[in-house]
Amino acid sequence: MKCFLTVAKKPLQKKVLLVMKLTSLLILFFTLNVAANGFGQNKINLRVKKTEIGGILRSIEEQTNYRFLYNNDLEGIKEKITLTVNDAPLTEVLSLLLFRTKLLYQVMDNNLVIIKEETGAAPVPDVVIRGKITGEGGAALAGVSVQVKGTTTGTTTNNEGNFTLTVPNENVTLVISSVGYDDQEIALGGRTDISVALVTSTKLIDQVVVIGYGTANKRDLTGSIVKISGKEVADKPNTNPVASLQG
Repeated sequence: MKCFLTVAKKPLQKKVLLVMKLTSLLILFFTLNVAANGFGQNKINLRVKKTEIGGILRSIEEQTNYRFLYNNDLEGIKEKITLTVNDAPLTEVLSLLLFRTKLLYQVMDNNLVIIKEETGAAPVPDVVIRGKITGEGGAALAGVSVQVKGTTTGTTTNNEGNFTLTVPNENVTLVISSVGYDDQEIALGGRTDISVALVTSTKLIDQVVVIGYGTANKRDLTGSIVKISGKEVADKPNTNPVASLQG
């Protein structure tokens, strides 16, 4: 009897040890599986106030398996944000974080997220406009003013009526004007070569008076304009030339 009990005790111990090992393995597997599932969901909880975006990204790294790659010198990365989220996915959190900045994010393989600055479109180069201004009968007009509407950018035509002007590559309207002709506005519409024929102004010529430094309407003058020769002044007995002009 004693011998039987001694022999039977060893198989029992082996079975108990085997069961304990299996139980430990199952517990370990279950624990790792639960942890992996919880970590893989990457739900984010944040409650920050006036915190730099760079610091918030580090907090997200501590909560999830995401890793962020960015340049610390980015202007937007130092923007201070106040944010509260509960169980939010990464995409939602990043959209809220970067909403008021020029930063963009891109999710790569292995849960790597790249933060970069939005690059604006390349500036559109200016274009050179060439044209010719003519009057009645196709005669070239010199000294005609050609100006970009709404700006101080402009030029004048040469003796052959030609001009060259650099303008923005957009919807530009040229204002063309010359004394004695009606003003014209020309919408370029993508054209770089134009020809314009000005029309003689319909204003009455006799309503314009030429003066020494320009022109003026007759109604704007307060007196008459006369021509006095030097001989008429010399014939006056006055010693003061100014007095000779009176009257």
